[in-house]
Amino acid sequence: MGSETLRRSAVTPLPAPEKRGDTITAAQIGYVNKLIKETGTEVQKVLDYFGIERIEDIAKSEASRVIRSLEQSRNRRDAA
Repeated sequence: MGSETLRRSAVTPLPAPEKRGDTITAAQIGYVNKLIKETGTEVQKVLDYFGIERIEDIAKSEASRVIRSLEQSRNRRDAA
């Protein structure tokens, strides 16, 4: 998910979780961080792209969207 992958034009920021229990699990945080590392993406770009301040702020309801985006980026990189 290098700079070419993060396209700002069609991005809707993630909703802010109402309370701490509405955020992704520690395992999901670890997986998102792993995908960020595998894709060589800057963490700040992910945060800006999804309109959040920290990876830990990803709402449970949006976890699959974030993970899918990073996995697609990884798959495109691997296919190149």
